[in-house]
Parts: sequence; C-alpha cells; structure tokens
Amino acid sequence: MSYKCFVFYSSFCIHDFILHRSGLTKNDYMKNLAIIMIAFTSTVALLPFPVFAESKSNSKTIDSGYAEVNNTKLYYEIAGKGEPLILIHGSFGDRRFWDLQFYDLSKKYKVLRYDLRGFGKSALPKEDEVYRDSDDLNALIDFLGIK
Repeated sequence: MSYKCFVFYSSFCIHDFILHRSGLTKNDYMKNLAIIMIAFTSTVALLPFPVFAESKSNSKTIDSGYAEVNNTKLYYEIAGKGEPLILIHGSFGDRRFWDLQFYDLSKKYKVLRYDLRGFGKSALPKEDEVYRDSDDLNALIDFLGIK
C-alpha cells in the first residue's frame, strides 16, 4: 500500500518505514532519504536557539486522542487540512519537540504528531516486549485513516 505524505523525523531510524510503506526501489529510497535529511536539517537550522518548547496559545482546533494499536496506546494530535505531514520526535523528548513548527505547518497541511511508545502520554513498552516504532506508525496511520 502506498501513502502520499511527508514524514519529518528528528532521527534517522525511520528507513524501514519508508521502504516498507512505499515499495520504493533502493535507488528511489536513497533519493527520498536524502530529501528527508535535507528537510530535517533545514527545519533544525530554522529553529531559534536556545529552544524552549512552549505551547502557543492558538485558536486552531486540535484533534487529539489515544489510538489503541499493536497492543499499546499511542497519544496523537492532528491539526490543519491538506496533504498529510507527520512529525516524529527523536529518542529525547515527546511530541512537544515540534511545538514551534506544529501550528505554522497546520496552516497548509494536515499535521500529525504523536508520542512514540514509552514517551510523553503514550503507554510504556511492556517488559521483554519486542516492537518497532515503524510498525506503530503504520498502525497509527491506518487507525486514523490517513492516505
């Protein structure tokens, strides 16, 4: 199944998600990975330093909730309309990492951000549980009906 959406990830361990979901050839995959890395670098370069994650008071409606997928509970927030854009935090924070970009991007895109398993408001992994963040993301996308 192929999805048309943008994924910004603050680390680069989403490779198998791109290959698995898109069915790209290895050459096309490497081109897309380069685009994602450039987009991420550009996003980070635009951040003011020091960055303090503060929520903007915004009149935009944010749809939030919990998705029970893959034997876990993932917290998510969605705002805006248009092409889907997924923001994924790294292994050092939670969805609020994207506070400075979330509201502005939602003016043009349907923006999804969520807490990975074990972060923020999402459930902790069970002891000795084997899971992949990319599988959780695939299940969340299906749960929310993002195409």
